[in-house]
Amino acid sequence: MHREDSPMSIRQSQYWNGVRSDATSAFKTWSWFSRSLFLGILLAVLVAGGASAHSYKLGQISIGHVWSPPPLGGVVSIPVYGAILNQGTEKAHLIGAETSVAETVRFRVDAGGTELWPTRITLSPGKPLGLAAWREHIWISGLRKPLKPGDTFDLTLDFGENGKVNTMVIVEEEAGH
Repeated sequence: MHREDSPMSIRQSQYWNGVRSDATSAFKTWSWFSRSLFLGILLAVLVAGGASAHSYKLGQISIGHVWSPPPLGGVVSIPVYGAILNQGTEKAHLIGAETSVAETVRFRVDAGGTELWPTRITLSPGKPLGLAAWREHIWISGLRKPLKPGDTFDLTLDFGENGKVNTMVIVEEEAGH
């Protein structure tokens, strides 16, 4: 039986009326398990299928589609998102990143409205990690050139003792994510 005032009906109504119109907000309503499962399946499909989107491999670490939303007018900082899977048996750590298009690359997490700047991101074995707005992600500031949808730029990810991998970040709207 469907009730108009049920939490699901209200959520659907808000979504369709534009309150939750962007894909990120809709994705945030999923449980942690659902998001992890979705990102894990997405990463597995990208890695196993030869990846029609761009993907990368560094030993036992797989990196899925790496992307960034375009910066808003005049803003010189952008987040970078993507999926990472540690297929090894030991923890791995993303300890740094660098790019030629910006002055600074750091890790960022929004913890209940407070910005935190961790020094590394831990990758547990067999557990997919989605670099996303609501959890750890890469933050690039001091852009040296304007970026628009369709642009790409280099980003080297440093996994410490596991090595470094060069990736290509695609600047694209969030609607496809």
